[in-house]
Amino acid sequence: MGVLITVATDGQLVLCRDMLQNFGIQAGDLLEVDKLANGQLMIQAAKQKMSWEQLQGMFADKVQGQCLTIADMDNLIADAIVEHVCR
Repeated sequence: MGVLITVATDGQLVLCRDMLQNFGIQAGDLLEVDKLANGQLMIQAAKQKMSWEQLQGMFADKVQGQCLTIADMDNLIADAIVEHVCR
């Protein structure tokens, strides 16, 4: 059986502290709720967009003046996105 979540009188969902800690959810985090075809709800961390300002200079410590190929840059960007999303 899954975990029970309380709906407060103001409509907010109340998650127990243990659940928040186990899933790494912090106050202010966005969660996306989708209704599946079978009527079940799926809750997952919302995908957050990164701004250009967040991207600028984020690889300076990893590059250290090296010339990179497009493939190298693609790999650095992919790794950074995974790291950002999984935080």
